[in-house]
Amino acid sequence: MDKNKIYELLYNKSEILQKRLNRIFLFLFVFPLIYFLLDNSFVSEVKTPLISIDQTEIILLTFPIVYAILLLLIVILSDRITDIKEELDEFESHNNLVTKRVMKLLSPVSTVADFANKVNSKGFFGCLGVLLIYAPIIIFCLIFPFVFFGFTIYDNFTYAGEFKELAVWSSILALWTFIATIVKLITAIKENQISRANTTANNGNRCTSP
Repeated sequence: MDKNKIYELLYNKSEILQKRLNRIFLFLFVFPLIYFLLDNSFVSEVKTPLISIDQTEIILLTFPIVYAILLLLIVILSDRITDIKEELDEFESHNNLVTKRVMKLLSPVSTVADFANKVNSKGFFGCLGVLLIYAPIIIFCLIFPFVFFGFTIYDNFTYAGEFKELAVWSSILALWTFIATIVKLITAIKENQISRANTTANNGNRCTSP
């Protein structure tokens, strides 16, 4: 297969995965709102084309496992996107493909970083402005999902209603999924570090080879 075709397929794949990641990340903040509405009896019944549930307690008790799965999906998708972008970087460096800037724009974090670099070039006050604006938002986005997840786990373990067994099993499965997420995250970080080290070493060998 032609190298440019492979690059195009990888590029399109990264776009698709990035859109999925953005949607799942949005759900991390929509779910707590739904949880609040159900928990405070603002919504008494949930209806879908397939089922209708009037016991909102059942939905609330399953939130921990659903939320844990969302966190796991975010880690898996992020790892896959990172792998694809590394391959795209390899294509760019060895095939003179000038699309690296476009790929960086696919990532919200990269976009913020690029903006920060531009403002930072204006001096100390520009850098301070970026920190004041973005630092609280980034900290909130990183911490809030884990705080909410811990709250749902605590809520389930202290639940004393008629669905106690469901609450316990939901919490156990959620914690197991959460541990799997942490293990996957640590593994992905280590693999990315090794991959980058190997790439740097290979690039250095190419530069020194006659």
